[in-house]
Amino acid sequence: MEMKKSACGEDGVLVIGTTGHRALPFDMALIVNMDNALGKLVLGKERVEILSPLAEGADRLLVRQLMGQGADTTLSVLLPMDMEEYMMDFESEGSRLEFRSLVQWAVAVDVVNIPSMPDGPSGPEEIRALAYEACGHQMVERCDILIALWDGRSARGRGGTGEVVEYARKLGRPILWIHTIFPYKVTWERMDHD
Repeated sequence: MEMKKSACGEDGVLVIGTTGHRALPFDMALIVNMDNALGKLVLGKERVEILSPLAEGADRLLVRQLMGQGADTTLSVLLPMDMEEYMMDFESEGSRLEFRSLVQWAVAVDVVNIPSMPDGPSGPEEIRALAYEACGHQMVERCDILIALWDGRSARGRGGTGEVVEYARKLGRPILWIHTIFPYKVTWERMDHD
């Protein structure tokens, strides 16, 4: 498989961004299709950098699966807000512990700055939504390819999976889309594959 266009790769490093739903189907067929696609993606790559916000669900699953694919892999974490504030969005203490465990693998942790708005945000919820959107946009801008565990539906809010995928399409980034609806089809956008 060859990428048609590299966005940011330097020194032979393939930079992979992650996005996807927090709630995923519990189905081995999804895992098998995902692992096969990830294996094809990193085949022959000496170095891989994963760029992820480590949100619940898809981000964490993709990070764990990519770390086991055999390439020299590093993790860089891109957060929409301060770590303690971000963890308030997680459903449980177990989820916060999982996040802390994965962050320990990271070689870098960066917090995204929210772009200024002419009229200013209207309240805390809008500020939070802008932070998630800015994080998704910066991840897309910094990666060579975006991997999306996505149902194909429009975003349910600013910075949601559908919005991140649309931004990647707008910038012409290659996308590895693993559908989260049975039969968990794999779609390669802007990429040649076997």
